[in-house]
Amino acid sequence: MWAEQDLLKQAEKGPRKAIQGLAYFSRLSKTVNNLPQGVLVAKAKGNGKKAAAKRGGSKEMLLVGSKVKAAIKGANCNTAGDALDGLNDWVHWLIGQATARASSNGRKTVRSHDFMV
Repeated sequence: MWAEQDLLKQAEKGPRKAIQGLAYFSRLSKTVNNLPQGVLVAKAKGNGKKAAAKRGGSKEMLLVGSKVKAAIKGANCNTAGDALDGLNDWVHWLIGQATARASSNGRKTVRSHDFMV
């Protein structure tokens, strides 16, 4: 109840303060039924898992992003947003090829020469 009164006081101070307060209130409470009508309610921030699912990032990241970016920066180049995903897909493909080669040779151990392109 006190949170609703506080929100009404913030709404009187200005729309920006009201929205910030409502964002805080929406994180605390699942229901916002007692809020005045016509007031905007901001969503709580997610953890980014939905964005990865939309990208089709079902493959686990096998690379250390900061190390890859540092190596690219060391070559005086910039890293695009999708560069790590593309490199990660290529590493998954290489692993698939190496495991297939080891299996076709009757081995369960992948060795360095199995990573031939």
